[in-house]
Amino acid sequence: VPEDRLLPTIRIRREHIEWKQGSILGVGGDCSQDYTLVLAQEQGHKKEFVYIQKSYPHESLINMCDLQCGSYEITNGQMGVFFVYHDKSQKPSQNRFGLKANGIDNQILKAINEDIGSRSLPGYTVQSSLWHFNGLRTNYLHDYKC
Repeated sequence: VPEDRLLPTIRIRREHIEWKQGSILGVGGDCSQDYTLVLAQEQGHKKEFVYIQKSYPHESLINMCDLQCGSYEITNGQMGVFFVYHDKSQKPSQNRFGLKANGIDNQILKAINEDIGSRSLPGYTVQSSLWHFNGLRTNYLHDYKC
């Protein structure tokens, strides 16, 4: 896999995401989109969780500069990162995605063949200064910085 690209390898599940955007006092602005949560291979052995919008390609290389990201709790306060590949004019909050709302569940662990305590879980890193989780803990998705 080339640098700054991700290759989707395992489809984990579909999620239907609903949110409000452009509503006035909670009226109107109802939005929804179907996403597929996939495991994607980065350069080397690193893997990431990526939500791909239904109408976007699911089998081709993804340019990381086209992604937005959010954070999720793995366990015991350990944080991980997930990515979203979609139309960036859509503004669902992070907590609408299953990883942020529920963390890693048994369905995900089974699909990726990992244990919850594994240090090789997608999006988890101990040493990287790439991620500053304080900024990612807000409700908004953030553009990946290339």
